[in-house]
Amino acid sequence: MSGSTSSRGNEKVVAICQEINRLGQNLGEENFPPEERTDLRIFFTNNSLTNVDLVLNILNTIPNDNYNERLAYLKKLLPPGML
Repeated sequence: MSGSTSSRGNEKVVAICQEINRLGQNLGEENFPPEERTDLRIFFTNNSLTNVDLVLNILNTIPNDNYNERLAYLKKLLPPGML
């Protein structure tokens, strides 16, 4: 049972990483440098115990084409000084 729960948690972290990729493609390297993308991926991978359900739910309240707001939200989740 815990393997199934872990798998679902991993899928949610992957979903957040896919959103980071999508934002990177739409905003470009100048507005969302690869280093920042990597920092966000590392944060969500290392902190997969954070409430990824809530993060995904909040992202779903922000329009898909509002790339800057979606990115700003994800960045605000990082500890100070990480970016």
